[in-house]
Amino acid sequence: MNEITLSVEPKGATLLRGAPLVIRAEATGKVPDKLSLAVWPENREVMKMNMESEGKGKFMFRMDSAQFSFQYQAYHGSTSSPVL
Repeated sequence: MNEITLSVEPKGATLLRGAPLVIRAEATGKVPDKLSLAVWPENREVMKMNMESEGKGKFMFRMDSAQFSFQYQAYHGSTSSPVL
């Protein structure tokens, strides 16, 4: 199987400004070694970060202090999760 499917959590989280957030992604199918995260802060340019592998197709990114509203998406090559 050469296809990759990506999903991310949390879906629709509401946080207090300054609260920490952990974004988790799961890859199924042909699991990549690396996964990236695109974050679209409200009224700002996209930020791209590497996610940390937790093994077995699971990845995470820890945001120590969320300061603004944003949407995010995990991606690898041309495969991406839904934008949340």
